[in-house]
Order: sequence, then structure tokens, then C-alpha cells
Amino acid sequence: DQTMLATLRDAVLGDFRPDLTLYLDVTPEVGLKRARARGDLDRIEQESFDFFNRTRARYLELAAQDSRIRTIDATQPLDAVMRDIRATVTKWVQEQAA
Repeated sequence: DQTMLATLRDAVLGDFRPDLTLYLDVTPEVGLKRARARGDLDRIEQESFDFFNRTRARYLELAAQDSRIRTIDATQPLDAVMRDIRATVTKWVQEQAA
């Protein structure tokens, strides 16, 4: 829930707010497929699809509400994700320099 996420954020970051946050977005199906390929699932990875769908939806909401958060499509192959990360960070740095 929103209060829990804010509490967690504040516990981790305190008053610090990053200038840029990259949210690597992946569907629950793709994420769990990748997790299974690594081996045994941890406690979080064993949660229900509903949990993952709700969590993902909330992070997408947060990203839509905060211009400092940029969403990267992490369902792509690794090289494409890395390319998008580089492009996003490069563009952000150029915007800051302008």
C-alpha cells in the first residue's frame, strides 16, 4: 500500500531524494520465468500473481506521478535493456547540462 511504500522509502532514503531513478519494469510472467531459470524461488518470488500485479501497478503509478522516475521496459533482452538505460541516462545528463 502507499503508506507502506512511503515508510520504506523514508526508512531507506531519509530526506534524500535521487535526481533520477530508473524503474526496470517487467511483467510478473517474465519476471517469474527469469527467476525460475536461476533456480529455487525465494520467499518473495513465491508470492501470488495478484501480489506481483498489484506491486507492479503501484510502481507504475509512482513512476507516472514523479518526473524523476524513468521506466525502462525490462521485458526486452538484456542488451536492449542496457541500451535503453544508457540512452535514458545520457538524455537526462544532457537535460541537466542545458
